[in-house]
Formats: sequence, structure tokens, C-alpha cells
Amino acid sequence: MRWLAPPDRRELTLLIFALTIFTLAYNFSTSISYAATPSVLLTRLGFGGSKIITEDGRRLPKYRDPLEDFIYGDFEWEKDHIAGHGFERSQELGVGDHSATWISSDDHGELNRTADGESVSKQGFWAWGDEVPISTLVKHTPGYSIVDNVIIFQGTVSIVTDTPKTTRRNNWEIISTLDARERFGTYGGILKGVTWLVADPVADNATLPALWRTYSSLDSSIDAQGRTKLPPPQRLFFPHMSVFTDEPRRSDTGFHPYAAKIALPRMDVMFRDDWEDFHYLEFPFVIERVVVADRTAASHLTTHPAPHASAFEHTGSQYWWEPIRQNVHTYFADLGNRNKKVVTYIERQVARNGPRLRSEDHTALIKGLAKLASSYGCEVHVVSAFDEETSWNDRLASVVQSTVVLGVHGGDMMDAVYMKPTPQTTLIEIFPPKTYVRDREVVVRGLGMRYVGLDNERQYDQGQPIVPPGDEDVPVNVDLVVKAIRDALSSR
Repeated sequence: MRWLAPPDRRELTLLIFALTIFTLAYNFSTSISYAATPSVLLTRLGFGGSKIITEDGRRLPKYRDPLEDFIYGDFEWEKDHIAGHGFERSQELGVGDHSATWISSDDHGELNRTADGESVSKQGFWAWGDEVPISTLVKHTPGYSIVDNVIIFQGTVSIVTDTPKTTRRNNWEIISTLDARERFGTYGGILKGVTWLVADPVADNATLPALWRTYSSLDSSIDAQGRTKLPPPQRLFFPHMSVFTDEPRRSDTGFHPYAAKIALPRMDVMFRDDWEDFHYLEFPFVIERVVVADRTAASHLTTHPAPHASAFEHTGSQYWWEPIRQNVHTYFADLGNRNKKVVTYIERQVARNGPRLRSEDHTALIKGLAKLASSYGCEVHVVSAFDEETSWNDRLASVVQSTVVLGVHGGDMMDAVYMKPTPQTTLIEIFPPKTYVRDREVVVRGLGMRYVGLDNERQYDQGQPIVPPGDEDVPVNVDLVVKAIRDALSSR
């Protein structure tokens, strides 16, 4: 028979038999390789039994050797549980290796649900049909408001209400429910939780305290330990600011980026590009609750020289700032308790722009503070306002321990809000002769702390006329500053 001749019946039978044996053998071998041990699989298939191999695939304790214990461990095995000693199943978060904790299978399903029981997978979508979301004004003072159900779409922020009022300002508008149905359709996305929104194009150092003061007005039960029923904000928008400036460096948001991550670790800080992404999708987004800070609007609607002062007109707990301050203090918890009171001088001597003390006055103030430390028994820390000179971590570590913080006027003094409020806690701000602003005073007094503003001649009272200072070098009367510190430390 030639080799190209078709196979006969005998050859076909042999070929089919060989393929059948190969298929069975291959699949059987593969199945065994995925089992705990071949013996366990063979026992379950009824091909044999073992009095040595236990249900977990290990040998009986009396047959185990050091090598098996080294590879597997000496854990007791509990069915339907990961092997282990069991101690880690009850350990608290932040304890033990990797700060890990365990959660039971019964509780695991709850991680996929929000506080109202809604599935996480459905959080970003809202099918409202003909019932377009109605906006609600929750809290309001000039420039600082809390509004529920604000809709953003194609470059416009819309407040939906049938209250007969027509207004449009800086891409904000009030529209009726009828117009909203026509424009927005029957569904859209939703930004769940609390959103903060800064409407100003220029940063301000009072932004963070003003936003929290407004938001905290919803919980009058905040206590001295900082306990609050308010959920933390999930996002903060700066719609008019890019992430980076042209230099390039990070844009100035009014607060150090590290501070936001420590004080509000669950909050995402988002900028113009992020804001525009939401606007220019093909469907609208509803912001479930938005806290708005608009200094420009406040300056037009109030006569107070510090526009953010209207945020502090909101009523609420006297401990309104404690949830934020406690978070920051927790970060520096390893500093411990000090027996001596701490005075921190935040200096700006390397500044190329902005105010700073005259060189000779800076030297004299350092000497005066050193003499005060020796005679009064307090600690004096001198830190720079610039990260290149003093790291943010070192600067804030000093501030949070301090009873008194002092320095030349300016936004750097706003770090004083992280001091612990006591009858002695004081911010001392040094101004050029016959100039004064109340920007920091409003915030500090709103926290229940003492505030002292002074120039090289006298200490100001609360009726001091407002004369904005320039960026010139500032003279200082060292004796006047030291006296203000002594008065603060000895106050009751």
C-alpha cells in the first residue's frame, strides 16, 4: 500500500483510541495539578483513601516535619476561613503588621453600599424622569451659602426653582422647573456627598476656615473633642484656577497642599480642567450638596473690611473648628505634652516680594525673644514662612504646640488657626506704621483666640481704622512686642 493511500479501518480505530486515551490522561493530570494534593483528589474520586492527609491537604500532625511547618506554618485550619492564628481577625485598624484589619464576610457586603443603602455602582447616575431635581437653599450669608441639588451643564451652574426671580452672574443662573426639564432631559450624573466650591479667581488664606465655618453651621452639636455628625467634604473645586502656574509651580489655593491632606484626607482638590470635564459631557451633573465661597460677592454685599467675615456670621457650635484642628494635631501627636509654653516667630526675611522686618529689627527681635525665654521660662521657636528655609512639617509642628504666634502681617499668619484655643492663645501681627487690616483678626477671634495687631508705636484696638499696608520693610518696637507676649502668657 502506498503511503498516500487513505487509512483503513484498523488504522482509524487505532488513531481514535490513541486520541481518546491522550485526552483522558491529559485532563486527569491537569485536574490533579489544581487540587491541594493528588491524594485528596483521588480520595474524592473514590480511587483510594488516606488516613494521613487531612481535609486541608496537610498531613496529620504526628506525620508533619519541620519543612512542612516552615512552608505552611503551624496554624490551625478553620473551614471557610483563611489560615492563620486568628488574632488578626479581631485586631483594630492601625495595629499589627501593615496596620491591617480583618472584616467578616457578613460585613463585607456593606462596603459596597453607601450610608443610605444604595449600591456604589449606582452612585454616579440619576434617572429623575419628569421630576427634575429642585434646588434648596440650606444656609446663606453674603458670599457663603449651602445649596442642595445644583446642576452643572455646558458651562452653566443652574439653580432650579419656581421662585419668581431671574438672575445670572458669572455663569450662574436661576431657572424654572419647566425650563430645566427641557434643557436637562430625564437623567444625568450626580456628584454624591458634599462638594466645596471656591468661586473666586484669586486665592485667599481664609478660604479653608471660611468654608468649614459655613459647613459646620449644619451641626450645632460639635463638641470640644471635635466629634461631629457631618460627613467630610468629598471634593473641593477651584473652577478658575489651573493646577500649575506658568512658572511652573503649584497654584496658590490659599492653604498648603499638605494641610488639606491632613485636615481633610478624604477630600479631592480639583481645578479648572476637572470642572470643565463635568460641564462638557453630553449630560448634566447634579451636585447633591455644595458649599460656596465667593469673596467677590461678599465684598459687594457687605460693608465689613474683611469680605470673608460674613462666613463667621453663621451660627453653630463654639467648637466648630475642632474637627479640623484635631486632625492636624493627631498628625503631630508624637510631639507629646510640654511643660513650657511655646512662642513661635514666623519670619519672612528671605522674601523677595511681600512684607518683612527691617534687617536690624529682625536681629533685635530675635535677641528680645531669647531674653524673654530666659526670664519667663518659655520656649521660643523661630521658623521661616518659606518651605525652602523651614519645612512645612517643622513649621506646623511648632505652631500646633504654641501659645503665641507672631510675625509680620500677611497670609502666613493664618497658620495660627491650628493652635489649641486657651485663654492665653494669641496671634500677634506686626504692621507698618499706621496701617492695619482685619483679615486674620476676624478668623482668629472667630476661633475664640486672642488677637493683637500693632505697629512700631502702639498696640491697636478693635476700632482701629483700616489702612491696607504695602510690601515695604516693617520696623518693629521690640519692647512693645515682648510686652504683648508677656500679657498673653499671663492672661486668665
